[in-house]
Amino acid sequence: MMNKVYLAIGTNKGLNLKYNLDKSILLLSKYLKITKKSSQIITKPLEMISKHNFLNQVLEIETDLAPMVLLKVLQKIEYQMGRTAKGQYQDRVIDIDILSYEQVILRTNILCIPHKKMHLRSFVLRPLQEITPCYRHPLTKKTIDEMLEKINN
Repeated sequence: MMNKVYLAIGTNKGLNLKYNLDKSILLLSKYLKITKKSSQIITKPLEMISKHNFLNQVLEIETDLAPMVLLKVLQKIEYQMGRTAKGQYQDRVIDIDILSYEQVILRTNILCIPHKKMHLRSFVLRPLQEITPCYRHPLTKKTIDEMLEKINN
């Protein structure tokens, strides 16, 4: 059975940020089916000190991989592209996060679905809205407009 999953990808390290995103998408496509891609947007760093802006994008994918197996695939791609430590807010060649996986709610020490901060990040919500305007958060049941309104107030 194929599952609909939303991924956030972002980069702020390297000479060509667009190349970083495009390369990560190419690597992802070897493991899963990419069905939609948002526009790529430039954002200022949040929750970290950096002089480098991020280039972000949201993908809709279809996969038969279980959430923990998918996480391992995403981490493999991050490390193939030069990612070092995960968990620290620092400049990165690529960061790939699972935003949501169908209506799954999962909380472990290494994976939280839906992503525990997605409802607080306009750089995730705006591209997500572009590719799935009717999306509702699996936990809060809020629409993207409702989540964005809360961020902007």
